[in-house]
Order: sequence, then C-alpha cells, then structure tokens
Amino acid sequence: MGTCSLALADVPAQAAATAPATTTPTSKPAPLVYIERGTLPLIISAPHGGRLPIPGADVRTGGNFLIKKGKKNNFTMAFDANVDLVALQLADEIERRTGQRPYLVVANFSRRFVDANRTPEEAYESEPGRIVYEAYHNAIRTARAEIINEYKRGLLIDIHGHGGDPESIIRGTADWTSVRHLVEEFGKDALVGPKGLLTPIAAGGANKFNPPLDQLDALEVPSLNGGFITRQYGSYAGGNFDSIQFELGNRYRKRENIPPFVKQLADGIVPFVQTYIIDAPRTVGVLATTGPASTSQAAGPSDASPATKPAELLAP
Repeated sequence: MGTCSLALADVPAQAAATAPATTTPTSKPAPLVYIERGTLPLIISAPHGGRLPIPGADVRTGGNFLIKKGKKNNFTMAFDANVDLVALQLADEIERRTGQRPYLVVANFSRRFVDANRTPEEAYESEPGRIVYEAYHNAIRTARAEIINEYKRGLLIDIHGHGGDPESIIRGTADWTSVRHLVEEFGKDALVGPKGLLTPIAAGGANKFNPPLDQLDALEVPSLNGGFITRQYGSYAGGNFDSIQFELGNRYRKRENIPPFVKQLADGIVPFVQTYIIDAPRTVGVLATTGPASTSQAAGPSDASPATKPAELLAP
C-alpha cells in the first residue's frame, strides 16, 4: 500500500510531482489530491468534499457549459460536506475487517476551481486546474488498470452528498448501465438481492434508498443518477469493471454519524467484493480501455507494480 499526493506548490509550476502523504488516512489529508494505492479490487472516490484553493487556477464560471450546451443547466460549485471523511473512514473500516484496503482517490481541492465529476471541457477553466483534474483521473485509471490486471473485474464507488431528504441514499448507476456487466452476469440481485451490495446496508438501518430496493424497474433520480466518473469508469460502454454512485443525505455525513454509517456500508461492501469479484469466475474477457485521454503524467501510483491480492477477503 502506498500514498501519493499532488502538492500545492506543484500546481503553479504546471508540472506533476509526487510527494509522500504527511497525514494518516483517518485525518483530513493536506494534498490537493489524496491518492492511496490499495490491495483490494475496489476504488473509493470522493470528488466534491474539498475546500482548498488551487494556486493560480481560475474560479469556474460555467462558460464552457454555455459554449457546449447553450445554457448552464448542469453547472454547480456545490460543496458535499464530509464526503472525504466518509471515504477515508470507510477505507479504515474495511481494513479493520479484512486486513486489506481499497484504492482511494479523494479531492481536497475546492469544486470552485475543478469539478472532477465532469468532462474535461466542463471541469476546469485554467491550466493549473487541468493539472489537478488529470491527477485525479490518472489515479483512477491507474487503480482500475491494476485491478483489472489482477482480477479481470472490479468496482468503483463514487461518494457524493445531496441536499434533499437527509435520510435518503440516492443510487446512481445511470439506470443500471454503469453496472451493465454485473447485471448481465449475475442479475440485479447482485445489487438489490438478499446477498447484494445494498441489502445488508439497508438491513443495518441506512434503508431509505432511492429508488427503493424492491422496485427493480424504477428509474433513478435523473439529475443524480451517476455523473461523469460513474459512467466513464463503469461498464456503461462495455467491459467488466462496474461503478456506482452514492448520493448521501446529510444525516449520514454528520461527523458524529459517520463511524456507525461506514460500518453499515462495510456490511454490504465486504461480502460483495468477496462474492462478486474475488470468488467470481475469471473467464470473462479483458476490459477495454476507457477514460478521458491523459495530457500529463500527473500524480498517481503508476510506477508501482500490482500488489499481491488476498485469496480470501473475509476473515475466518
């Protein structure tokens, strides 16, 4: 396991660099992009919980949205409070249960300067912003490639927050298409069945999912049904790597509620990874390369060889 970071001082120089993380995973990391190389076929992403300015970067205005779409219908700089802490504490909880950690890609930069959950054309409006954006996505691409090389399949969970019902968790899979591979191989039960990803989470008390777990054909909330990260790195366009977006209500993001909530998340995630990734047949085809084209060798664990993965995730 290793960590990389894109430091504040690196951005004005318009050069990508790595530096050892100076914080433990349970504290709020200082780098603009916190990247941790894991030992499980799981990536946890949290792109909208950062507060740090990006030196030299322009504040986004939404001008590119106007050029591309003729209106700013999808432009926002909203802050998803504490999603970074949810991601970090979830990784800690998974490690406590299994002795292994997921890959982590967590934004500490403010969405005012870069939105990592948008296309490059919409995500930033300056060169320093581009460098940080590339750092975030290079880290996801590197983690995804390592996982596919070892397991031929994997899962990305993209963590966000919403301002609606504080007790609801809004599922985002672009109406099942970002988990197309999972559904085609195992059926929708892999997510919402008795042994699926979401059912143990609901059983632990975080049970107000939207759509409800028993409404298999219900459409997801159109504006929150999976953003750029979910669609780009899942099986939306084919392949064997799936992704899902969690939009968390405020209840689950309050600091005092995060420790019990990540235990509920781990109740679903740990057995899911064991059953549907580690123990799943390895006869599926090799994943096709997807993801936004990289224009810089930004910070990321790309020089590391694949870690040795456990044969059994669940402790006896």
